[in-house]
Amino acid sequence: MKNYQLFATPFVIILWLYSTSTLAAFTAKLDRQTISEQDSFLLTLQVDKQSQESPDLSILEQDFDLISSSQSTEMQTINGRSKSLTRWQISLLPKSSGELVIPAIRLGQEQTQPLTLKVTPEKTKEQSGAYPEIFLEVEVKPETAYLQSQITYILRLYHSLPLNSGQITPPQPNHARVEKLGENKRYQTRLEGKNYGVVEQYYAIFPEQSGNLQIPPVQFQGLVMGSRTQKRPFMGFYSDSGRTVRKKSKALSIKILPRPSVFPQQAVWLPARAVSLGEQWSVNPLEFQVGEPVTRTITLSALGLYAEHLPTLSPANPETFKQYPDQAQTETRLTDSEHLLMAQQQQPIALVPTQAGQFTLPEISLPWWDTQQGELRYARLPARTVTVLPAAVSDKPTPVTTAPITSTQTNQANNQVVPVKAESIWGLSIIYWFWLALLLTGAWILGLLFYWLSRHHQQNPDKKINPRLGNLKAARKNIERACVATDAKVAREALLAWAKLQWPTQQPRGLAQLANLLSVTASQQAILELERYLYGGSSTAPDWDGAEAWQRIRMGLHEDIQDNDKSNPLPELYPAA
Repeated sequence: MKNYQLFATPFVIILWLYSTSTLAAFTAKLDRQTISEQDSFLLTLQVDKQSQESPDLSILEQDFDLISSSQSTEMQTINGRSKSLTRWQISLLPKSSGELVIPAIRLGQEQTQPLTLKVTPEKTKEQSGAYPEIFLEVEVKPETAYLQSQITYILRLYHSLPLNSGQITPPQPNHARVEKLGENKRYQTRLEGKNYGVVEQYYAIFPEQSGNLQIPPVQFQGLVMGSRTQKRPFMGFYSDSGRTVRKKSKALSIKILPRPSVFPQQAVWLPARAVSLGEQWSVNPLEFQVGEPVTRTITLSALGLYAEHLPTLSPANPETFKQYPDQAQTETRLTDSEHLLMAQQQQPIALVPTQAGQFTLPEISLPWWDTQQGELRYARLPARTVTVLPAAVSDKPTPVTTAPITSTQTNQANNQVVPVKAESIWGLSIIYWFWLALLLTGAWILGLLFYWLSRHHQQNPDKKINPRLGNLKAARKNIERACVATDAKVAREALLAWAKLQWPTQQPRGLAQLANLLSVTASQQAILELERYLYGGSSTAPDWDGAEAWQRIRMGLHEDIQDNDKSNPLPELYPAA
């Protein structure tokens, strides 16, 4: 037995030495043992060989975010012996604070030893008594707002360290529309004796639901330049790649007030800082003449509102004026004061008087809600009295002038008789009647030909199928499904989709405009009730009966909608010949 052990021991030692020489060392190392919660760190993995495999990093995803990774291979020669090394450098961000464990990472048959990382919570200025090196600051104006009115969201990134790159996520509140306002502003400031670079961004938020509007934190993620970073002419930056940092702002909550009950129920909800009405005429001075068109352009401007929220203006004029509204032009632009949006609509309307006299164009009054004072106000265009002149007489008879006859001419006429040949009169008469008979015969033949062609066309009409009829029927079916399912938001989208097919050149931008285009009063009321339900308060209240609303809406969506010419009861301003 002893002889066997003596024989086996050297063999085991040799086998162990062989196995350890064939298994390459796989190690893990951290660049720092303690970091802040919002800072990244570098994990370096190294194996003493040239590896075609990659380590499995999925085990890190539970506690860390993978920012970037790189791989390099190098060859070392020590005392005449060559040695290959493969190295991976992984940049990671912790998901929480505390003592986090980096578990063992496998590479083929090898694995690293677990490591421990201490992550300290991010300290605020109140906790540390000093401003952090990088931080985000957010604020909103106003802190209480009305439904669909503009809220200005201001975001500032402060950094006392040089940044190589970075990205800020925009605010993403639920049930609200967000628009970025202008370009980023960059400037320098000084806080407690330390210089900071500032990146400032502005956003417009339009809440679509009353109640509490929650704005989650925005996040900045960027690369801070390494301490040994230098710059060479024509070569850019070179150094260590720096470290990745992540900063978050605080969350905000804003109270959104509903549409007040004192606001007129039939009017389009218009919350703004200021609203004005203006007009321009195509002629100056203003003169009307029967049958001659004059264009009146009404301009509606609203501060702190988006253009699609503006109502379509359709003033009521006297019956002695035919009214031809043109396509309205709308735009939304950024003003210089307080980063507010200005919505503007220009509505051209051609007026054609049909009767001479003196008439009054009535006042135009538009209700709107003053969001600063919390009051109902009216934008007005005053009434205007105009005089319409009779139509100009263009076909005046040409006066016949006769030369005076002298006494000598009279005497000659009395004393001289000019003989007229009977044959010449007879010849002229024959030629005249010949051409007259030929003209009448040709007109009679043309009349018979026209009559035959019209009868043939009536018996064989060219039946053209409107290609939009199928799409309109499908859109109408979508409206019915949404109403029967009592889904108010989908019903609104389906109605506007139908309207785009029905009026492709004058598409309504909202339910109120769509209601104005319909001729059935019950349908108009049902659509306006849907708009008040969506934007007059919480959309979860069970006070909208979709099935009942569909019965009224469908009356305005009759089958003759396939002919757009029937939707305009006014005659054409310039009829085709």
